[in-house]
Amino acid sequence: MKKIISILLLVLSVSIFASGDHDDHDHGHEKAENINLETKKNDDRDDHDDHHHENEAKSGTNKAIQEVSIENGFKLSHEAQEVLRIKLSSISSTEFTITKSSLVSSKDKKGVYIYRNGFYKLHEAIVNETSKNHYNVKIKDYKFGDQVVTQGIELLRVSDIFSTDKSEYGHSH
Repeated sequence: MKKIISILLLVLSVSIFASGDHDDHDHGHEKAENINLETKKNDDRDDHDDHHHENEAKSGTNKAIQEVSIENGFKLSHEAQEVLRIKLSSISSTEFTITKSSLVSSKDKKGVYIYRNGFYKLHEAIVNETSKNHYNVKIKDYKFGDQVVTQGIELLRVSDIFSTDKSEYGHSH
């Protein structure tokens, strides 16, 4: 739990810094003395192609989140899956047993992440406790080949929230 809190604090602090006004670095459009104007990058333009700005897509080729779909969920790059240390377990019906750590609770809803056709999606679940460390869960929608996420859920949840977040991150001028 301390690891999750540390990571969330790091993400939050980076987001806060990135969204604030700051003048501690050159954006290529400030006037400076003794600069050779022929070699200065971005001298005649103010579009900041070398910066990440608010209209940049959060998903796509060469990104951790490669695709987002309301129907299917979100697709992660192979590298992102390794970094998040995601582990999967095959399921064979709408009812299956999970460890308690595999359950996602949000407000009054509970669910599990299902990996299907390369996408991760949170599926709402009906939960019954079966033992001290396990739950028996039932989901509405099962398809052959589905797998439940058993490890890496905390950061997968953060990725899920980020993938659908409409906020614009970056820095202002």
